[in-house]
This record gives sequence, structure tokens and C-alpha cells, in this order.
Amino acid sequence: MSVISVIGAGAWGTTVAKLIAQKGHRVRLWARRQETADEINLYHTNGRYLPDILLPSEIEATSELADMSADAVVIGIPSGYISVITDCHFLGSVPILCLTKGLLDNPGMPFISDYVADVCRNSSVAVLSGPNLAYEIALEKPALSVVASPQEDTAAFFQSLLNGPYFRVYASDDKRGVEVGGIFKNIIAIAAGVCDGLDIGSNAKAALISRGLIEMSRFGVGCGAKRPETFYGLSGLGDLVTTCHSTQSRNYQVGLSLARHQVLRTDNPAYVAEGVRSAKIIYEMGRQLSLDLPIVNEIYSMLHDNKSPTAAIHTLMTRTPKYE
Repeated sequence: MSVISVIGAGAWGTTVAKLIAQKGHRVRLWARRQETADEINLYHTNGRYLPDILLPSEIEATSELADMSADAVVIGIPSGYISVITDCHFLGSVPILCLTKGLLDNPGMPFISDYVADVCRNSSVAVLSGPNLAYEIALEKPALSVVASPQEDTAAFFQSLLNGPYFRVYASDDKRGVEVGGIFKNIIAIAAGVCDGLDIGSNAKAALISRGLIEMSRFGVGCGAKRPETFYGLSGLGDLVTTCHSTQSRNYQVGLSLARHQVLRTDNPAYVAEGVRSAKIIYEMGRQLSLDLPIVNEIYSMLHDNKSPTAAIHTLMTRTPKYE
């Protein structure tokens, strides 16, 4: 039996903690709010994020980072809070799994896994991504995912740690490709919300997903992904389809709000969705790398230049015809 620390008691962090505990391991779960830690310890529930889900007694929650020493660490906090790991002095040499999906506004080091590896120089780092809606997995509905690391033993370790009867985990050596899939799909999900909010039809949404996948692959390869085929798998196409059809997604909700108001409403709680910030960073990276990303460009224009969704759609539809 191992002791595993999970940093972040949101929906996904808590769900992964549940998966690990059900494999017979002790789990230390860090919650930013003391009341969340108290609820988990007293009642074995996390009602804020996973209502009606009973958590295993092997999960022990704390709001103190100093209590988090373990045999391995899972990072499941939003990208905006990732700097908290600089206070995690126990991260020196243990394997680390990143659940966090997003980019940092940090020229030269925008990827979360690179930031974690830089802070924790003696640790091996893996990422997990796939069509994984946390609440469905917490309900023990079947789901699949991919864990990726350039170190084969690290990928195998986390694959064994998480794989189970309702959560099947594949391994990959394409860490950058798997990571990009989990980031890029949030941007396309914003456009999917626009499609549904404007009721422009299934044909348009299917086209968005198809062409969005092309741009995902183009961007990923440009950023160092090992192979385009990574994006046709669970962490690319799989996650893209799920997020573009999930009304639970905050990125999708941003798109719905854009469709209804024709501008980004910053008073909408969904405004903090990862895709809003990622769209700006990917737009800038795409320009630096001279990549053709027309959908990303129009999403950026809607989010950051107040371009209306109807005008953005017109721009995309009237581009010069090309070969597929």
C-alpha cells in the first residue's frame, strides 16, 4: 500500500483521489478551504463539487500543505493556482501526475508540465487527459483516459495506480501531444457553445469539431508533439467530442453566453474558464510559430476584441476555398 497525495479537492482531484483509494492506497487530499477538508473527514463527502458521492474512508483531507508528504503526488488545481506547488517542499523526488489543463502566461514556458518539472527538478512528471467528466466517473460510469510521460516507468506507475474496472487507462510517451489535447479542446468547446447558442445546426457543429481537430494537431505538432496520431485518440478527439457536447463545461457555457449577448460577459462565473485565457496564449503562440489556426483566431477575436459571433462565423465561411 502506498501513500498518495492529491493537491486539489475540486471535482476532478476528488474523483481521482476516490479512484486511488479504491485501489487500496491511502490518500492525502489537499483542500484550499478548511470547511471542505472537514466535510471530507467527517462525512466522507465533498458536496460542493461531487454531490451525493460517498468517498472512501482511506481519503484523509487537510488544508495544510506541510501534511502532504507521500510516495507520489497528483496535482489537480486550476492553472491559475499552480504556483502553490512552490510551497510543496516534499515534491523533490517523487513521481508527479498533472491533471491541470491550461496554459501559463509565461513566455518560454507556457505548459504546466514544464513548469512543474522546472520547480521539481528531481521528479519525473506525467500528464493525464481524456474524455473525463468528473461526476460521471465519480458515479463509476465507464470511462477511458491516457497517462503520458517520456519516462516509461513513470507512465506505467500511474497507469497501474489509476486503472480499474470502470476507469481504463492507456499509456503514452507523447506527453506534449496528450497535454495539448486537454488544453486545445477547451477553446473549441467555447465555439461549440456558440454554435448551440445560435442554433446554427448539427452540420456546423460537426464541421467545427472536425476542423478544430485539424488545428489541434497542427498546433500540437508545432509545439513538439511526437506524432499527429496522438490527436486522433482519447486525449484529442475523445476529449474534444465530450467537451463540445457537455453543458457542464464552463468553456461551453462561455460560448453560450457569447451567442446570447454577442460579447464576452465578464460578470458571468464561466468567465474564469480555462479556455478564455488559453485562447489568448495559443493565438499568440500560433502567430509566433506561423501556424494557420483560423478557428482559434476567430475565437480570440470574440473573446478579446469584442467581435460578434455572427461576424466571426461569416469570416470563417467566406475564407478562400482550399483543399482539405
